[in-house]
Amino acid sequence: MKTFEYTITDPVGIHIRTITPLVKKIKEFPGVSASISLGDSTANLLRTTAVLKLAVKHGDKVAVNVEGENEESAAAAIEAFFKENL
Repeated sequence: MKTFEYTITDPVGIHIRTITPLVKKIKEFPGVSASISLGDSTANLLRTTAVLKLAVKHGDKVAVNVEGENEESAAAAIEAFFKENL
């Protein structure tokens, strides 16, 4: 399992316009599961509604866990997506 932490810099936080392309990015890596945690709550990053229910805001520090086939490549791509878009 690969894990990274990220502090959200998007002024709106995590929202539907950023989740949709993130899901597409994760689906480029079959056999990989990814989740995001904020405090004690965790959501599967492929479940848009679950991620939105976390209500991640600007300045929140989240942890992202990636596991499965090609987890190293997937984690690097997901982290790059966060840095470019969130």
